[in-house]
Amino acid sequence: MKIHHELSLALVVCCMQFSWAEPSILSLQDALTLVQGQNLKVLAQAPVRRLSALQIDNAQASLWPTLSLTSDLSRPGPNLGGDPMLNAASRSQYETSWRTNLAFKWVVFNGFGNWENLELAKVSASTTQARSEVELLQIRSQVASTYWEVARNQELHKLRLLNLERSSELLRIAQAKRAIGAGTLLESRQAELDRNADQSAELKQRLSVRQSQRNLNALLNRDLETEFQVDSLAPMDTSLSKDALLASMQQNHPILKAAQLSEKASETGIRVAGSDWYPEVSVYANYNLLEQFNDQNPPPDLHRQGMLWGAQLTVPLFEGGSTRTKLASAKESRELARMTTQMIRADLDQSLAVSWANFQQSVELWRIEINNASLADSTFQMAVEQFRLGALSATEMRRFQESSAEAATRSAMARFDAKQTEITVLSLAGML
Repeated sequence: MKIHHELSLALVVCCMQFSWAEPSILSLQDALTLVQGQNLKVLAQAPVRRLSALQIDNAQASLWPTLSLTSDLSRPGPNLGGDPMLNAASRSQYETSWRTNLAFKWVVFNGFGNWENLELAKVSASTTQARSEVELLQIRSQVASTYWEVARNQELHKLRLLNLERSSELLRIAQAKRAIGAGTLLESRQAELDRNADQSAELKQRLSVRQSQRNLNALLNRDLETEFQVDSLAPMDTSLSKDALLASMQQNHPILKAAQLSEKASETGIRVAGSDWYPEVSVYANYNLLEQFNDQNPPPDLHRQGMLWGAQLTVPLFEGGSTRTKLASAKESRELARMTTQMIRADLDQSLAVSWANFQQSVELWRIEINNASLADSTFQMAVEQFRLGALSATEMRRFQESSAEAATRSAMARFDAKQTEITVLSLAGML
């Protein structure tokens, strides 16, 4: 019985340790890796890229010759009009006709239109790839932003816990002072109310942490209630420079890449439309077989025709001006693509300049708030000693406590605000 009791106790302890285990640590790099393999929007880009690759295969097929087989089995129908010439032409010679044609054709020149279509398909595939990278960059930016939002709420929760511990300590001091006659019931009640208010603030902040975790879990396409902890240090990249960010943006930003590729595709589209002005030269080879049937065996009209080959020249003489219209439309598309690229570049330049200024201001504000938080904390520690000695009232002590808590909160908020502006800058530079 004693052994059974000990085993049961050990099992309960193990279960309690398992239930109280710390949540796993999720790094930002792990989150970015997970989103690439699990986010549905990211996964949906794979078939889009495969479809664009198939367009290249389809364009390449036009460079090869074609081989087709046509087989036709026909039988004359009833002569409802009673035309004797029709009877003589059809029924008197054969009942059924079977025609077979094996045709080979190779377009050897069409103004290089096939090659230009292939180039257009390749550029379009590259454009699709760049647009997929745009989607990935946006989702990675969203994940990074949500990650640091979780870190912000997690850090604020730590501050709420610290403030609650301080309130509990002040309540203990107030109750001890009242016990020895150095404090009043009013002072003790006020300290208890302050502690309860800080408990409520801690609970609200804990709920904020869970909600931000759910938001990140949703982006990672996993169970919303999965618990985890994140890195709250939020280190700043002090090596960033505006010139390097601008150069990276012009070279690596996928939105700008997609616009430039669209501009290149419009140039190719002009050559594709212009190829319709050129004649088409093709070579062909056909093998024909005609077999006729009637009651005699073998059929008296049975005959076959062998190979027929040659070259064909097709010159466009008049098509109602459709080629001229297509060429004009292609040129307008090129001008629109050029203007779009210029607008995107200008918007990115402006956004980067504004974001860089915000980043610098946020970092400077964070440094100021760090000093303020340190000063407020040391002031609070001094006030605690004064409160123990009875030199400060509970109301005055609460004011020092709130001042320290607000300064610490502002410092944490400023740190994560600076981190969010850093993410914006890196995203605009295509470096995230």
